Amino acid sequence: MKKTLLSAVFTVIMAVAANAQTKIYEFSFDNSYSATVGTGNFTSNSGTSFTTDRHGNANGALRIDNTGTTATLPGLPYGSLSRTISLWVNLNSIFASYNFLYNYGKATASEGAFINPTKVTNYLPSHSSNLTNSLGIWYHFVFSYNGTYSKIYRDGVLISSSAVSKNTLNNLDIFTLGLTEKGLESYFDGAIDDLKIFDYALSDAEVGDLHTVGIKDLYLTNNTISVYPNPTKNQINFSVLTNVQLTNVTGQIIAEKKNVNTLDLSHLSSGMYFLTLSDNKGQILQRNKIVKE
Repeated sequence: MKKTLLSAVFTVIMAVAANAQTKIYEFSFDNSYSATVGTGNFTSNSGTSFTTDRHGNANGALRIDNTGTTATLPGLPYGSLSRTISLWVNLNSIFASYNFLYNYGKATASEGAFINPTKVTNYLPSHSSNLTNSLGIWYHFVFSYNGTYSKIYRDGVLISSSAVSKNTLNNLDIFTLGLTEKGLESYFDGAIDDLKIFDYALSDAEVGDLHTVGIKDLYLTNNTISVYPNPTKNQINFSVLTNVQLTNVTGQIIAEKKNVNTLDLSHLSSGMYFLTLSDNKGQILQRNKIVKE
Protein backbone atom coordinates (compact mmCIF):
# COMPACT_ATOMS: atom_id res chain seq x y z
CA MET A 1 0.00 0.00 0.00
CA LYS A 2 2.79 2.41 0.98
CA LYS A 3 4.72 1.61 -2.22
CA THR A 4 1.59 2.18 -4.30
CA LEU A 5 0.97 5.55 -2.64
CA LEU A 6 4.59 6.64 -3.12
CA SER A 7 4.46 5.54 -6.74
CA ALA A 8 1.27 7.57 -7.30
CA VAL A 9 2.80 10.66 -5.68
CA PHE A 10 5.95 10.30 -7.77
CA THR A 11 3.86 9.98 -10.94
CA VAL A 12 1.97 13.17 -10.10
CA ILE A 13 5.19 15.05 -9.35
CA MET A 14 6.73 13.94 -12.63
CA ALA A 15 3.60 14.91 -14.54
CA VAL A 16 3.64 18.38 -12.96
CA ALA A 17 7.35 18.75 -13.73
CA ALA A 18 6.81 17.69 -17.32
CA ASN A 19 4.11 20.34 -17.75
CA ALA A 20 5.87 23.06 -15.75
CA GLN A 21 5.78 26.54 -17.18
CA THR A 22 9.30 27.72 -17.81
CA LYS A 23 11.57 30.37 -19.19
CA ILE A 24 13.13 28.44 -22.06
CA TYR A 25 15.66 31.02 -23.29
CA GLU A 26 17.37 34.13 -21.98
CA PHE A 27 20.03 36.32 -23.58
CA SER A 28 21.57 39.03 -21.39
CA PHE A 29 23.88 40.24 -24.22
CA ASP A 30 26.58 41.15 -21.71
CA ASN A 31 29.37 41.22 -24.30
CA SER A 32 28.14 37.83 -25.50
CA TYR A 33 25.88 36.43 -28.21
CA SER A 34 25.29 33.24 -26.20
CA ALA A 35 22.24 32.26 -24.15
CA THR A 36 22.42 32.47 -20.36
CA VAL A 37 19.34 30.21 -20.10
CA GLY A 38 18.96 27.47 -22.69
CA THR A 39 21.50 26.79 -25.42
CA GLY A 40 21.94 28.98 -28.50
CA ASN A 41 23.99 31.75 -30.08
CA PHE A 42 23.07 34.74 -32.18
CA THR A 43 25.31 35.44 -35.15
CA SER A 44 27.85 38.24 -35.31
CA ASN A 45 28.14 40.33 -38.48
CA SER A 46 29.30 43.74 -39.71
CA GLY A 47 26.18 45.42 -38.31
CA THR A 48 26.18 43.89 -34.83
CA SER A 49 28.25 44.88 -31.82
CA PHE A 50 27.79 45.62 -28.12
CA THR A 51 26.83 48.95 -26.61
CA THR A 52 25.99 50.57 -23.28
CA ASP A 53 22.91 49.11 -21.62
CA ARG A 54 20.15 50.94 -19.74
CA HIS A 55 22.15 50.74 -16.50
CA GLY A 56 25.17 52.45 -18.06
CA ASN A 57 27.22 49.24 -18.32
CA ALA A 58 29.62 49.20 -21.27
CA ASN A 59 29.07 46.33 -23.73
CA GLY A 60 25.92 45.34 -21.85
CA ALA A 61 23.43 45.37 -24.73
CA LEU A 62 23.29 44.18 -28.34
CA ARG A 63 23.71 46.89 -31.00
CA ILE A 64 22.10 46.23 -34.40
CA ASP A 65 22.93 48.71 -37.16
CA ASN A 66 20.47 48.02 -39.99
CA THR A 67 21.39 44.36 -40.34
CA GLY A 68 19.96 41.74 -38.01
CA THR A 69 21.03 38.54 -36.32
CA THR A 70 19.74 34.97 -36.13
CA ALA A 71 19.92 32.03 -33.72
CA THR A 72 18.74 28.44 -33.90
CA LEU A 73 16.57 27.84 -30.83
CA PRO A 74 14.90 24.40 -30.65
CA GLY A 75 11.72 24.08 -28.63
CA LEU A 76 10.14 27.44 -29.43
CA PRO A 77 6.34 27.56 -28.94
CA TYR A 78 4.67 26.81 -32.29
CA GLY A 79 1.11 26.31 -33.48
CA SER A 80 -1.30 27.78 -30.96
CA LEU A 81 0.91 27.08 -27.95
CA SER A 82 1.17 29.75 -25.27
CA ARG A 83 4.24 31.99 -25.22
CA THR A 84 5.77 35.22 -23.94
CA ILE A 85 8.60 37.20 -25.51
CA SER A 86 10.19 39.94 -23.39
CA LEU A 87 12.92 42.35 -24.50
CA TRP A 88 14.27 45.84 -23.90
CA VAL A 89 14.58 48.13 -26.93
CA ASN A 90 16.28 51.49 -27.56
CA LEU A 91 16.08 53.00 -31.06
CA ASN A 92 18.83 55.19 -32.52
CA SER A 93 16.67 56.05 -35.53
CA ILE A 94 13.08 55.16 -36.25
CA PHE A 95 11.56 54.29 -39.60
CA ALA A 96 8.07 55.59 -40.31
CA SER A 97 6.61 52.18 -41.19
CA TYR A 98 8.45 49.19 -39.69
CA ASN A 99 11.13 48.68 -37.06
CA PHE A 100 11.25 44.90 -36.58
CA LEU A 101 12.12 43.64 -33.10
CA TYR A 102 11.99 39.83 -33.33
CA ASN A 103 10.54 37.04 -35.45
CA TYR A 104 10.36 33.27 -35.68
CA GLY A 105 8.34 30.81 -37.77
CA LYS A 106 7.48 30.82 -41.46
CA ALA A 107 6.75 34.16 -43.14
CA THR A 108 3.13 33.20 -43.77
CA ALA A 109 2.55 32.09 -40.18
CA SER A 110 5.11 33.67 -37.89
CA GLU A 111 5.43 35.10 -34.38
CA GLY A 112 6.97 38.56 -34.33
CA ALA A 113 6.68 42.24 -33.49
CA PHE A 114 7.50 45.62 -34.95
CA ILE A 115 7.05 49.23 -33.86
CA ASN A 116 6.90 52.63 -35.51
CA PRO A 117 6.58 56.18 -34.12
CA THR A 118 2.89 55.73 -33.29
CA LYS A 119 2.16 52.00 -33.07
CA VAL A 120 3.21 48.62 -31.68
CA THR A 121 2.24 45.45 -33.58
CA ASN A 122 2.39 41.77 -32.71
CA TYR A 123 1.86 39.25 -35.54
CA LEU A 124 0.54 36.90 -36.98
CA PRO A 125 -2.41 37.51 -37.04
CA SER A 126 -1.64 41.18 -36.55
CA HIS A 127 -2.64 42.79 -33.28
CA SER A 128 -1.76 46.49 -33.01
CA SER A 129 -2.00 49.25 -30.45
CA ASN A 130 -1.51 52.99 -30.90
CA LEU A 131 1.49 53.98 -28.83
CA THR A 132 4.06 56.77 -29.11
CA ASN A 133 7.63 55.44 -29.41
CA SER A 134 10.51 57.90 -29.17
CA LEU A 135 14.24 57.78 -29.88
CA GLY A 136 16.87 57.25 -27.23
CA ILE A 137 14.57 55.72 -24.60
CA TRP A 138 14.86 52.20 -23.24
CA TYR A 139 11.42 50.59 -23.51
CA HIS A 140 10.49 47.20 -22.08
CA PHE A 141 8.17 45.36 -24.48
CA VAL A 142 6.38 42.11 -23.68
CA PHE A 143 4.26 40.15 -26.16
CA SER A 144 2.23 37.22 -24.84
CA TYR A 145 -0.29 34.70 -26.18
CA ASN A 146 -2.31 32.24 -24.11
CA GLY A 147 -3.92 30.31 -26.96
CA THR A 148 -6.81 32.76 -27.17
CA TYR A 149 -5.63 36.29 -26.44
CA SER A 150 -2.65 38.27 -27.68
CA LYS A 151 -1.42 40.90 -25.21
CA ILE A 152 0.99 43.79 -25.66
CA TYR A 153 2.77 45.41 -22.71
CA ARG A 154 5.19 48.29 -22.43
CA ASP A 155 7.14 49.16 -19.30
CA GLY A 156 5.13 46.70 -17.23
CA VAL A 157 1.72 48.05 -18.28
CA LEU A 158 -0.86 46.15 -20.37
CA ILE A 159 -1.45 48.31 -23.44
CA SER A 160 -3.80 46.14 -25.47
CA SER A 161 -5.45 42.69 -25.58
CA SER A 162 -7.07 41.06 -28.59
CA ALA A 163 -8.64 37.66 -29.34
CA VAL A 164 -6.58 36.07 -32.13
CA SER A 165 -5.93 32.57 -33.47
CA LYS A 166 -2.22 31.93 -33.96
CA ASN A 167 -0.79 28.97 -35.87
CA THR A 168 2.95 29.66 -35.90
CA LEU A 169 4.76 27.29 -38.29
CA ASN A 170 8.28 26.04 -37.61
CA ASN A 171 11.00 27.37 -39.91
CA LEU A 172 14.02 25.33 -38.80
CA ASP A 173 13.81 26.83 -35.28
CA ILE A 174 15.29 30.12 -36.52
CA PHE A 175 14.75 33.12 -34.24
CA THR A 176 15.71 36.56 -35.56
CA LEU A 177 16.32 40.03 -34.13
CA GLY A 178 16.06 43.15 -36.31
CA LEU A 179 14.83 41.27 -39.40
CA THR A 180 11.45 41.12 -41.14
CA GLU A 181 9.35 37.98 -41.26
CA LYS A 182 11.01 37.33 -44.65
CA GLY A 183 14.51 37.85 -43.25
CA LEU A 184 15.09 41.25 -44.85
CA GLU A 185 17.60 43.71 -43.38
CA SER A 186 17.59 47.51 -42.93
CA TYR A 187 14.54 47.60 -40.64
CA PHE A 188 16.18 48.14 -37.25
CA ASP A 189 18.72 50.67 -35.96
CA GLY A 190 19.21 50.53 -32.23
CA ALA A 191 19.89 48.26 -29.28
CA ILE A 192 18.19 45.18 -27.80
CA ASP A 193 18.81 43.77 -24.35
CA ASP A 194 17.68 41.03 -21.96
CA LEU A 195 15.69 38.89 -24.40
CA LYS A 196 13.57 36.31 -22.56
CA ILE A 197 11.35 33.61 -24.10
CA PHE A 198 8.78 31.72 -22.03
CA ASP A 199 6.63 28.74 -22.99
CA TYR A 200 3.57 30.19 -21.26
CA ALA A 201 1.68 33.48 -21.13
CA LEU A 202 2.86 35.57 -18.19
CA SER A 203 0.14 37.13 -16.08
CA ASP A 204 -0.19 40.91 -15.81
CA ALA A 205 1.41 40.74 -12.37
CA GLU A 206 4.32 38.65 -13.64
CA VAL A 207 4.96 41.12 -16.47
CA GLY A 208 4.91 43.96 -13.94
CA ASP A 209 7.38 42.09 -11.76
CA LEU A 210 9.58 41.35 -14.78
CA HIS A 211 9.72 45.06 -15.59
CA THR A 212 10.39 46.03 -11.98
CA VAL A 213 13.31 43.60 -11.75
CA GLY A 214 14.62 44.94 -15.06
CA ILE A 215 14.73 48.52 -13.81
CA LYS A 216 15.64 47.85 -10.17
CA ASP A 217 19.37 48.33 -10.68
CA LEU A 218 18.78 51.58 -12.53
CA TYR A 219 16.68 52.90 -9.66
CA LEU A 220 19.20 51.77 -7.04
CA THR A 221 22.04 53.42 -8.94
CA ASN A 222 20.46 56.67 -10.04
CA ASN A 223 17.44 57.33 -7.85
CA THR A 224 19.07 60.18 -5.93
CA ILE A 225 16.34 62.80 -6.44
CA SER A 226 13.48 62.57 -3.97
CA VAL A 227 10.08 62.58 -5.70
CA TYR A 228 7.13 63.15 -3.39
CA PRO A 229 4.35 62.65 -2.50
CA ASN A 230 3.62 59.47 -4.45
CA PRO A 231 0.72 58.73 -4.80
CA THR A 232 -0.42 62.33 -5.11
CA LYS A 233 -3.66 64.26 -5.65
CA ASN A 234 -2.40 67.63 -6.81
CA GLN A 235 1.32 68.03 -7.42
CA ILE A 236 4.64 66.24 -7.32
CA ASN A 237 7.76 67.75 -5.77
CA PHE A 238 11.48 67.22 -6.42
CA SER A 239 14.28 67.65 -3.92
CA VAL A 240 16.40 69.60 -6.47
CA LEU A 241 15.80 71.66 -9.59
CA THR A 242 15.51 69.30 -12.55
CA ASN A 243 14.20 69.02 -16.10
CA VAL A 244 11.01 66.95 -16.20
CA GLN A 245 9.12 65.03 -18.86
CA LEU A 246 5.78 63.46 -17.92
CA THR A 247 4.20 60.76 -20.10
CA ASN A 248 1.11 58.59 -19.81
CA VAL A 249 1.04 54.79 -20.12
CA THR A 250 0.81 54.99 -23.93
CA GLY A 251 3.98 57.08 -24.14
CA GLN A 252 2.22 60.36 -24.95
CA ILE A 253 4.07 63.39 -23.57
CA ILE A 254 1.78 65.21 -21.13
CA ALA A 255 4.15 67.88 -19.84
CA GLU A 256 7.76 69.08 -20.18
CA LYS A 257 9.35 71.56 -17.80
CA LYS A 258 12.92 72.83 -17.30
CA ASN A 259 14.62 73.65 -14.00
CA VAL A 260 11.63 73.08 -11.74
CA ASN A 261 11.17 71.56 -8.31
CA THR A 262 7.42 70.96 -8.60
CA LEU A 263 4.93 69.80 -11.23
CA ASP A 264 1.18 70.42 -11.15
CA LEU A 265 -0.90 67.25 -11.75
CA SER A 266 -4.25 68.53 -10.49
CA HIS A 267 -5.75 68.69 -14.01
CA LEU A 268 -4.87 65.08 -14.87
CA SER A 269 -7.12 62.05 -14.65
CA SER A 270 -6.42 59.45 -11.99
CA GLY A 271 -4.00 56.74 -13.06
CA MET A 272 -0.36 55.87 -13.62
CA TYR A 273 2.17 58.23 -15.22
CA PHE A 274 5.91 58.17 -15.85
CA LEU A 275 8.46 60.85 -14.98
CA THR A 276 11.83 61.21 -16.72
CA LEU A 277 14.23 63.54 -14.89
CA SER A 278 17.26 64.91 -16.73
CA ASP A 279 19.99 67.52 -16.37
CA ASN A 280 20.66 70.51 -18.64
CA LYS A 281 22.90 68.39 -20.89
CA GLY A 282 20.04 66.01 -21.62
CA GLN A 283 21.50 63.23 -19.46
CA ILE A 284 18.71 61.13 -17.92
CA LEU A 285 19.10 61.08 -14.15
CA GLN A 286 16.27 58.73 -13.21
CA ARG A 287 12.77 57.55 -14.07
CA ASN A 288 9.83 57.22 -11.70
CA LYS A 289 6.32 55.80 -11.83
CA ILE A 290 3.75 58.25 -10.44
CA VAL A 291 0.22 57.44 -9.31
CA LYS A 292 -2.29 60.28 -9.57
CA GLU A 293 -5.21 59.72 -7.19
